[in-house]
Amino acid sequence: ALIAIRRILPKEELTFDYSSTSTESRDDWHMPCACGSWNCRKDISGFQYLSTKEQQFLIDKKVVPDYVINYIKGL
Repeated sequence: ALIAIRRILPKEELTFDYSSTSTESRDDWHMPCACGSWNCRKDISGFQYLSTKEQQFLIDKKVVPDYVINYIKGL
């Protein structure tokens, strides 16, 4: 399931941040991003590579699966 973190306007293009669901290392998987957003990170990889601020934002929005949170906590 996908969860929107803000209101979606009709005909708006949707994007998905794969980093919110990945625990892969950069050595195992990463890809360039071409979303075009002014604040794009340019590289998509595991959740652990997001800044603490970005991680907390996504956790607070309740869009990060438990397995990712448990991975980060070392469980």
